[in-house]
Amino acid sequence: MNPQEKQRIQVESAKISLLWSNPHAYEIANMLLKRHHLHCHCELTTLQNIGEAAAVRVANGTKIIVSRGDGARRKIQEKVSVPVVSVKYSFSDFAAAIDAARQYGERIAMVVFTQDLFEVVKRENFFWHMQTTLIYVRDSESARSEIKKLIQEGVDVIIGGGSTKAVAQEFNIPVIMFGANEHAIFEAIEEAVHTLHRLEEQELQYQTILRVIESASHGMMIIDRDGIISNINHAARKLLGLPREVVGQAYQDCVPFPQIVVQTLAGTHYNNYLFEYHDSYLVLNSLPILLEGKPQGIVMNIQGGEDVQTLEKKLRKRVSGTGQIAKYRFQDIIGTSERISQAKRWAMTYAGVDSTVLICGDSGTGKELFAQSIHNASPRRHAPFVAVNCAAFPESLLESELFGYVKGAFTGANPEGKSGIFEQAHKGTIFLDEIGEMPLSLQSRLLRVIQEREVTRIGGQTVIPVDIRIITATNRDLFAEVKEGNFRKDLYYRLNVLTLRLPALQEHKEDIILLANHFIKDFNEKYGRHITGLSAAAADMLTSHQYYGNIRELSNIMERLVILSRNSELSASDVQSALSEQSETQPLPAMQIRPSFAERERIVQALEYSGNCQAKAAELLGISRTTLWRKMKKYGLSLPG
Repeated sequence: MNPQEKQRIQVESAKISLLWSNPHAYEIANMLLKRHHLHCHCELTTLQNIGEAAAVRVANGTKIIVSRGDGARRKIQEKVSVPVVSVKYSFSDFAAAIDAARQYGERIAMVVFTQDLFEVVKRENFFWHMQTTLIYVRDSESARSEIKKLIQEGVDVIIGGGSTKAVAQEFNIPVIMFGANEHAIFEAIEEAVHTLHRLEEQELQYQTILRVIESASHGMMIIDRDGIISNINHAARKLLGLPREVVGQAYQDCVPFPQIVVQTLAGTHYNNYLFEYHDSYLVLNSLPILLEGKPQGIVMNIQGGEDVQTLEKKLRKRVSGTGQIAKYRFQDIIGTSERISQAKRWAMTYAGVDSTVLICGDSGTGKELFAQSIHNASPRRHAPFVAVNCAAFPESLLESELFGYVKGAFTGANPEGKSGIFEQAHKGTIFLDEIGEMPLSLQSRLLRVIQEREVTRIGGQTVIPVDIRIITATNRDLFAEVKEGNFRKDLYYRLNVLTLRLPALQEHKEDIILLANHFIKDFNEKYGRHITGLSAAAADMLTSHQYYGNIRELSNIMERLVILSRNSELSASDVQSALSEQSETQPLPAMQIRPSFAERERIVQALEYSGNCQAKAAELLGISRTTLWRKMKKYGLSLPG
């Protein structure tokens, strides 16, 4: 046992009580506690009183009880609900008892109250040098009957545990209790410490969950598999008008949506379910808690209409990104390599026509930079440029963001209605980033907009013509997604009219120093620094680095260098320090996922590769965490624990 483990056992032992009806076991236990500096409570009592002794100890803070014998364990568990660790019997326990019994005569009987102990005694009996009578009894009444028979047959002495002793003493026959083994007692103490440690970890997890539930701004309620409300936070009680005493009651007596509970316990998921309650509307998400695929309870999230409206406003403000202005032009694209020069030439050509453009490239390669540059070089440059990230919105909000909605379309919406981004981009350009993450249910509506150049708001009947140019971007292989059924084939060919493929930074490494110097200049201005450039060794180190995050990663590294460097020229040691810090946060290397893998298997592989970290798995797959969560739910995948 290492010193840290020993110290932990000493500290946690104060929450353990050792209760004995066997004096020999009590003496050995006390000796062990002194030898190992343990703080367990150790007490000698009678078998009849051991349950009451356990209740007193639990009332004083005991979390685990150590004792020996099935009779003792049963009496303890009648009084308290804490775990009981039993000391195992060994050959030496029986041998010591037999040696002590022989002083009363050679006719010895053992009477035991448990089948397990009977089997152990029967097995060990083979090794004894004298014959003993073995008797298994189920209770005190049968023990009295058997002991009467043994006395009539001339037995000299009885051996057994505390239960046997309590009965045999009624007949005035010598009784020897089983011996006690030092190693077995200490092993039980160690097991009690480990059990206590696991219990405290579980209690910490439970209390953490309770804190999370209670601190949530939206309503949360948990119902177990028997339909009993096991937890509900203040927000949910307020929304549903329920008292605190509702915990422990059956859902039929409390919740206004019993059928939803029934269906969820059967395995049905409810997302954004809208229902009217007390002259207002609530939005409900109800998910089954699954264990080996079987529902074991329910987690419910409940929001009021005002909460939904607030969430929508926050998301729109955060995700709309660049608003309706494209600020980048082709001259802002840094690079003189053939790959970048070719991409710029193609993009300039595309800017002169109105066809749909699909920009493909890894994260951080500058897809939106090229999209804005195409718009600013096009005849539509004086009209709006509206960008939206398809992966950043939940499906329900993405639909309203794209197509808008009329007044009263749904609870929590803007009372005046809202125009979608297709309307907002009229006469201009709409940029749909991460188009591969768009749900299938919305892909058909997007296809219709591309074909007909007209939209209909959610909840409305009026067809609104739109004059737009569409640019999309993705870091995924859309053709592979089409083959796997994750992306509509007809939409793919509508989007893939003009394709612009952007190279990863590793494919145009000759631009790295040019980009690095550009970033030095920008960050000098931003932070008021005066970095003059890179040493030759620093430049070599930057060029040889593997940029999994592409240009975005290089930008992060240079920003760190400009902020932290104390020299006018960035040295190799500066770069090495920045790269060391970067290695702790950079994404994992791209996974070699075979194209033939189905989407579910790719997600499983990514989770395994990333150690079940959703953020890293999403980055490996080239999707957002929101999309990964949605797909995991679709395929019934969950993280361990």
